[in-house]
Amino acid sequence: MRWILTFLWICAAGVAAVAGAARADAEPVVIFAAASLKGPLDAVVAGIEVETGLTVRVSYGATSTLARQISVGAPADLFWAASAEWMETVSARVAAGPVDVLGNRLVVAAWAGVDTDADADDVGPISAEALRALAQEGRIATARTDAVPLGQYARAVIEGLGLWPELRADLIETDSARAALVLVSRGDAPFGMLYASDLVAAAGSVWRVADVPEELHPPIRYPLAALSARAEVREVFDALQGPAARAQFVAAGFGVVSP
Repeated sequence: MRWILTFLWICAAGVAAVAGAARADAEPVVIFAAASLKGPLDAVVAGIEVETGLTVRVSYGATSTLARQISVGAPADLFWAASAEWMETVSARVAAGPVDVLGNRLVVAAWAGVDTDADADDVGPISAEALRALAQEGRIATARTDAVPLGQYARAVIEGLGLWPELRADLIETDSARAALVLVSRGDAPFGMLYASDLVAAAGSVWRVADVPEELHPPIRYPLAALSARAEVREVFDALQGPAARAQFVAAGFGVVSP
């Protein structure tokens, strides 16, 4: 009996090794992802690779830039955008989804070293008067208001407060949400209108001056779509929506959308 069990164990080990080798030989799964997802998504992908044996590569950038690249044939298997509007521009390539997985909020933030009249212990919703006062102290970084989702949300807020003609010249517009965060975290811009998750990513180099009421901008959602019908792509698509991935993003300051 013992030799039979040993034989079966050897066969099972051989099958597992062959399966592992087959996974290692599979084409990498390529994700095009909004820059604001970097950090927690890197950690989630590392876990998926360990769990599945697949190779997963992530290309980060502004959602608008990534959508344009996909539209002209960039070899992406999955697209994780920071706005539904840009996801619609690649609808012809979508094989599964899109599914709203994550949410976020906007905050007005300041570089940790800035000398401002704002009270770090008294954070409330931003008002037109408060935003105008900050702009008089220094410029405000955000992403491009004509294309990048963070900047589009920020513009909606400024317009909603009736300050767009007055404050547009006080904005520093960057090519991505992550670039705007870098400006504020280094003190190159004293203030920023950023995502709430950026406060976690900045690890203490920026602080929240004020919250932004959600009624001032469209809902912030991160839709995920599979652009390929490959089984490996579907596996990663499902894993990115799983409880382990969601927990990682919640810890990084994102909200989750109920499945």
